[in-house]
Amino acid sequence: MLADYEKCLALGRLAVQKVPDYPLGRRNIASALRQLGRIEEGQQALARFLELAPGYSAEAAHSSAPFRYDAEFERYMSGLRKLGWSG
Repeated sequence: MLADYEKCLALGRLAVQKVPDYPLGRRNIASALRQLGRIEEGQQALARFLELAPGYSAEAAHSSAPFRYDAEFERYMSGLRKLGWSG
């Protein structure tokens, strides 16, 4: 929510290290990588996320991550959308 994408990436990687098949950790990694301009890595992370969470939707995203303001949610999800995710 603070647009600290390096920290988001680190936390996503920590989550995946602890639970490799945890899809939301992969989602965080993909979004953070795209926001950092690391598009190819972000696309790979997004592909892995979608393998773990096929059919993932914006509604599911909104319910799994409580945000105070819609603008925060949109900024958070914009990394995935920039990678081509249309959920």
